[in-house]
Amino acid sequence: MACRCLGKGERCEVPGASGRDLTMILTRKRVVLIAIPLMLVIAWVSIATRTALQASRTRAIVESHDFTKASAGVAGLGGPERALPLLTEYIDLPDDDAPLKERAIVMLGACGTPAVPVLVRLLDDPKYARHSALALSIVGPSAIEALPSLIKVLASDDDSLRRRAVAALAAIGPAAKDAVPNLEPLLEDRDPCVAVFAAGAIWGITHDPEKPLATLLKVLKDEQDPSDAKPFAVFFLGTMGSEARSAAGEIEKALTSKDPMLRGAAEYALDSIRGLDHGSANPVMMPPVKTK
Repeated sequence: MACRCLGKGERCEVPGASGRDLTMILTRKRVVLIAIPLMLVIAWVSIATRTALQASRTRAIVESHDFTKASAGVAGLGGPERALPLLTEYIDLPDDDAPLKERAIVMLGACGTPAVPVLVRLLDDPKYARHSALALSIVGPSAIEALPSLIKVLASDDDSLRRRAVAALAAIGPAAKDAVPNLEPLLEDRDPCVAVFAAGAIWGITHDPEKPLATLLKVLKDEQDPSDAKPFAVFFLGTMGSEARSAAGEIEKALTSKDPMLRGAAEYALDSIRGLDHGSANPVMMPPVKTK
């Protein structure tokens, strides 16, 4: 029987198919041909929507980020591996979004070793070097790759940057021993906080108390010093344990201070000198490092 859907005199090539059957087959093919592009469009819209939602969620987490809780922010983004590419995208934002970039840079520190190359590059950017150094202090010993760049930064005229670079070296620990010759001149730095952090870093790297102890006691005894260096000086004395027992008398005076941070540091230091265990103290973030 001739198929109606074909030309006159032609026969249907579908075995056993009538004209109606072939019409249905061709109709189904047309539906499929239309459905495939439609499905692709739907899939693209779905992916784009999820991407937009992820970007919005990422921005919300970064915007609400507390500088002292970088790890919690990275956890909120799904962990270091997922957070690293998301945060790296913020590095290329225009400077109009500087506060967002600053937060993203600090959060990179909680991504660990894979973030170090990006942070090292940012140390050369005067606008974001301070935040990069702070992030490297969060990375800790795994930031050893940044050692040459951090040593270079110690010569900066920016007091805040020097302070954070010293803190990053302290966090790296004994592996940063090559930085000690560059840290020792900072024991007489014009910024008392830089001097205190340098003392803490040298002690943490070398465990030689002589020079750090002298600097920390000098800052603690200076009644004319209006800076916020004293709580840090007392804290670092506490990290020295029994090696700082000669400073116990000066530390006890801090117990009557009106500054709650100084009093808290004094309590910790005296307990440490007496051999009471406070666990593993972080010499970079305790007392909290000011971010501005």
